[in-house]
Amino acid sequence: ARHLPIESGSIDFVYSSGVLHHSHDIERSVSEIYRVLKPQGRAFIGLYSSRSIHFQKRNLLSFLSGKFSRQHREKFLSENTEAAWVTEGLKNPLTQIFSRTECEKLFNQFKTVKIRQGGGLGIPDKPIIRWLKPLEKSEFFAKFGLGIYSTLTK
Repeated sequence: ARHLPIESGSIDFVYSSGVLHHSHDIERSVSEIYRVLKPQGRAFIGLYSSRSIHFQKRNLLSFLSGKFSRQHREKFLSENTEAAWVTEGLKNPLTQIFSRTECEKLFNQFKTVKIRQGGGLGIPDKPIIRWLKPLEKSEFFAKFGLGIYSTLTK
């Protein structure tokens, strides 16, 4: 996404969900999306949310591991997420999480930016806690969901 072989101003709509938070240069990826969009073009971008209960748990586990630097936390997060994402022995190289403020800054070149929190809470589908699954769709718990979704207009 950092080097799209697409003519500038030629795309009506860009959809990216669950991808850009693995980019080593997300700012460049967002600039490329902006570049290829037509005037009034729209984009929908889903990123991982720093408010997510799932990622707050990962941050706590990182803290409890005894290393407190931001670099360690980011490395821990990348190494302990996307467990099923292994291809030919390669694991997830990077996972980043974002706040609403970080998204607003990341997408500041767009004319309109609408951001909402949502997605599941990461509640396992196990009989003892399955009854919690409907809570994921409530307005209150959506604020702690896995994703932060941005609808953007150039």
